[in-house]
Amino acid sequence: MKRYFAKAVSIAATLSLAISTIGILPANAAQSKYAYVDVTAQVNQTLAFDIVSATDATTTVNTCALGTLSNGAVNSCSYALRIATNASSGFVAGFRAVGELTNGTANFNHVADGTVTTGTEEYGLRVFASADGGYSATNTYASPSVINAPYTTDQPINMTTSTPVAHFSTGPFDSHKGTPWYQNSTLIKVRHSASISVGTAQGAYTQRVWWEVTASP
Repeated sequence: MKRYFAKAVSIAATLSLAISTIGILPANAAQSKYAYVDVTAQVNQTLAFDIVSATDATTTVNTCALGTLSNGAVNSCSYALRIATNASSGFVAGFRAVGELTNGTANFNHVADGTVTTGTEEYGLRVFASADGGYSATNTYASPSVINAPYTTDQPINMTTSTPVAHFSTGPFDSHKGTPWYQNSTLIKVRHSASISVGTAQGAYTQRVWWEVTASP
């Protein structure tokens, strides 16, 4: 018992001495004070959009030539929407038509069954995601978009207000960083198709189609 008590006193004395030593600072001891700064930065939203060749993403275009139509064949022309944005919720792409495909007197019939077929006068538009043949065969351009139903099939082109056809909602494009810059873009292929019947009126037909891309905050 005495040995136990003596050891306890010795430990207490040692602790007391340590605490006392820590609590005393020499008169010339260095002192420290602390302060902080918050580093902030702002990144603004960016959006780049061009209509480009379906086979060369560096070449901008504003025409889509269906060529000379003949009974028994379906003619098509294609281009791509080249889109890049850092928006946290991606983008929405849509189109509207300025009038019909017309020769000034006669208007083309709209496709009604999802497929432009030979022997029938029909005209329509289909959209392809970049993971679905919507860009170069070498798979250079990533960030596949989602095509809104029903534009995975041929559809009429007679909307006078912007009609959403594709979107990407999972954030900025960063899947292919490198040179050139457009490899950070997504390409959405657009295909116009037309066919005629023996009764389709002759003439030079035209239609203007506007595309709109909106970044989603």
